[in-house]
Amino acid sequence: FRRVLFRSAIQPDWRGDGVEASSGGIDADDLSVLADYASGPPRTPTAREQAALDRLEPLVPLLQAASEQHTFDPGLDFAAGFDILVPHLSVIRQSGRCMKALAHAAAAQGDLAAAAEWTGRIATAAGQVSQDGTLIGSLVGGSMWAIADQQFDWLLGGGLLGPDEIEVALQQMAWLEDVVDPFRMTD
Repeated sequence: FRRVLFRSAIQPDWRGDGVEASSGGIDADDLSVLADYASGPPRTPTAREQAALDRLEPLVPLLQAASEQHTFDPGLDFAAGFDILVPHLSVIRQSGRCMKALAHAAAAQGDLAAAAEWTGRIATAAGQVSQDGTLIGSLVGGSMWAIADQQFDWLLGGGLLGPDEIEVALQQMAWLEDVVDPFRMTD
């Protein structure tokens, strides 16, 4: 996961072609801890959760770089038919879980602008993956959009975002109206 994310900073479209990663980063246990942490309302992380968040910190610039683009072409070989490989989906889903944990941690620290930004980045990744031309990509995009929508509901419904944060979030996601999801799962 970390190796692919590291390479996404060089080629931020989630394919992971190119440069090898350095050592360190998060592992499957950290991903599980982060997913559990972000499954409820934002709260102060436990020591174990904070350790996983600390190990995630070096990946923050990579997550930011990968979630900046508004277009996405994973270069899939559709001629392979049912044997087509879609490794980008796993990376994007795992990244979405990490971004959700970062949004939770930011909200727990009172940095609501960062919480809104990370939530917007989840929505951006949803828009990216829904462009891959596969039904499963559209489903993953729809699932990630639901996560971002749930996060925004919590932030907005709780009255935690002011007009400035709301405006930034809306601007960050405005491009999604023009995304063509061939299966219309993210509509």
